[in-house]
Order: sequence, then structure tokens, then C-alpha cells
Amino acid sequence: MTLLAFVCGLLSKPMLVTLPFILLLLDFWPLNRIGNSGFKIKKASRLLIEKIPFFILSAASSVITFIAQQKGEAVQTLAAFPLGARFENTIVTCAGYLGKCFWPENLAVFYPYENHWSPTILLFCGVLLLAITSFALLWINKFPFFAVGWFWFLGMLTPVIGLVQVGQQAMADRYTYLPLIGIFIIVVWSVNEFTRRWAIPKLATAIAGSLILIFLAIQTRRQISYWQNSETLFRHAIAVTKNNAEAWEHLGTFYLRDKNRVADAQGCFQRSVDIAPSKISARINLGSVFILEGNLDSAAEQFNAVLKLSPTDAEANCDIGYIFASRGQWDDAIAHYDKAIQAKPDFASAFHNRGLAFAAENDWTNAIRDYQSAIQFEPAHASTHTHLGIALLHENQVSEAVSEFNRALELNPNDAEAAQQLQSLQK
Repeated sequence: MTLLAFVCGLLSKPMLVTLPFILLLLDFWPLNRIGNSGFKIKKASRLLIEKIPFFILSAASSVITFIAQQKGEAVQTLAAFPLGARFENTIVTCAGYLGKCFWPENLAVFYPYENHWSPTILLFCGVLLLAITSFALLWINKFPFFAVGWFWFLGMLTPVIGLVQVGQQAMADRYTYLPLIGIFIIVVWSVNEFTRRWAIPKLATAIAGSLILIFLAIQTRRQISYWQNSETLFRHAIAVTKNNAEAWEHLGTFYLRDKNRVADAQGCFQRSVDIAPSKISARINLGSVFILEGNLDSAAEQFNAVLKLSPTDAEANCDIGYIFASRGQWDDAIAHYDKAIQAKPDFASAFHNRGLAFAAENDWTNAIRDYQSAIQFEPAHASTHTHLGIALLHENQVSEAVSEFNRALELNPNDAEAAQQLQSLQK
């Protein structure tokens, strides 16, 4: 039953891969399966052998998760996140998680990555972690709960501490919901030990516990208020962190897509690019805003900057192709659409736009082919059906064209071009 529950846990959250290690800690304390006479080889072997199925499942889950994250391009390279920076970040964020546990202030939805921490901060965090670890080992027999709680915390943080960097964040508060159980073990049993040794009245501990709960309730209410919408959430992240390019970009996306505040979105995307000039998504978003404003030269500047960083980027090639098409440079537009489709074979927008370019050159055969490919990957795009209908008319495929116009109007009853084409065919 335990193994079945573990399988279900892994399917829910791969972070549970460290559970076999936690089970060994629990064997030591409070289960005391090792015994009081010291750590016997036979007992150790037995405890390890019974955990073998758990370790096998953990290994399998780790491999599958890593492959999935790698295919999703979430696993970062050593070039982007050097090994030295990862070790520094591991030390600082581990201490940071501990600090936020006891003083939950300045929490953010996204914490930007620091490539280099100041020697003072690094030294302080390193000494703090070393001191706690030393205490846990030196007093392991007298305070076994402290060692179990501390190594629970460190062990369960291992998959998400950043040695294998997934995503762009330095740390994430959500990662601590299981590791902090270890810290709570230390706190609860330490308080119990303290009150027992010093004969603290139960009323005093009850009052202290109530005050702590009231403080945490107030902090929870404050934290919830930042999650009202994307603006409050990312504005808060910007306020409590430094150089948060990710938060600026998400704020700009909110202004653009949800509020249609193009000028505000441009300012946010520009701030994100200023902080992180190599941030491809922010440059593409900024270029898209320039297109909306009709500033094609500035848009092209952003897309060209992206192509210098990543020549095969599908979005940038598609967008720069659109700019060439807007200027009537059809061959250049088609060349960039080709690159976009080569990089992303299911890129419906690139197929649609390349179809428009072929249509502009009266190449209706290729235009029809591209429109059909676009529909295959994005069937609910009304204007693609309309443009396919027009191309089919040029090839004298009238009945097929009528079907496409009708489909376009089903998807978008306000498609004036499809309605006009149908009207003209009925005359």
C-alpha cells in the first residue's frame, strides 16, 4: 500500500522522488528501527533493501521528468547558468527559504536569477548552513529530531535547489511545501523540549502560539491581496525584487492582451529588454507592440536582434517575414516564413502568412497548400478559411470555395470578407 501511494504521489508531483531518503530518516527517528545499541550492519542492510523498490521508482521518475523538461526546453544549459553560479544560488536560496519560513515577507511569484552574489551574502549563508548542519550532527543522539528535521529539509529541497536548473527562476516559494515539514518538526519538538526543561506554563505557550497564528493569518491576508489579478501580482513582484525582467514582461502581456493598453505594455516590455537584453520573448513582444503602433522599423530592429541571438527562432522569423510582406518584399518574406516553418513544423501562423505571400504573387497552388496546412494545425482560424476560399476561386474550385466561406462565417459571423465573397457568388 505504501508503494502504491508512492506511485500516486510521483504521478502527482515528481518532487516526491526523495521520499525513500525521508523513510530512512524516519527509521532513525522517531521509529527507532535501528535500535539503541548503535547502527548495526544487518539492520542497515535490511532497511536499505526494503527501500529498493522506492529507489527504483524514484530513479525512473527522475529520468522521465528530466527528459520531459529537456524536450520542453525548460532545462537550462551550463552556458546560460554556469556551474559556479548554480552553487552560489543553491547556498543563498537554501538560506533564503529558511528565512522566509520564519519571516514570510517580500514573497514574490517570480524571483530573478543572480549570476553572482556578493561575497558577504554568500559567506553569511554558507556559514549559517554549515553551523546548523554541524549542530545537527554533533547533537544527533541528544536531539535526534533536529537532525531528522534538518536533513528532511535539505533532502527534499535537492530536486529543486537549482543544481539542475529548470526554468529561469532563482527560487520559488511553492517548492517548500514538503521541505518545510522538516523545519516544522524541529520547531515543534524544540519548543516541547524547551517548555519541558524550563517548566513553562501551558497557558504561556498557548498564548505565544496564538499570537504566532494571528501574525501568520495577517500575513496570509496580505499575500492573498497580491493575487487579485496579474497587475497586482506582478507589480508586487517588481516592488520586492530587483531587476525582475520576467515580472515586467508578464505585466506587459497583461496590459496588452487583457486591457489593450498598448503604450503601457510597450513600457513594460522595454523595461524587460533593458534589464535582460538577451531575453528573446520580451524582444518579440516589444516588436509586436511596435507593429500594432505601425512602427515597422523599430519592430524590425527587435526581431533582427532576436535573430542575432537565435537565427532559427520561429516567432522572430515569422514576424520579420510579416514586415517584409508589409513592404511588398514577397521573396524575402517567403524566405523567413520558410525558416519559421522549418524550426516549427506546426506553426499555423507562418503557413497562413506564407500563403498570403504566395497569393500576392498569384501562386495559387502554393497558397492553397499553405492555407490547408495552417487549417490542419489551427482549424478554428476563420480568416484562413476565407483566404483559402479566395484561392480556390482563382483555381475555379467554386463549390470548395463556398464551403470555406461558410466555415469562416460559422467560426466568425462578423467576417465581412467571407460574407462579401458569398454574396458576389450568389449574384
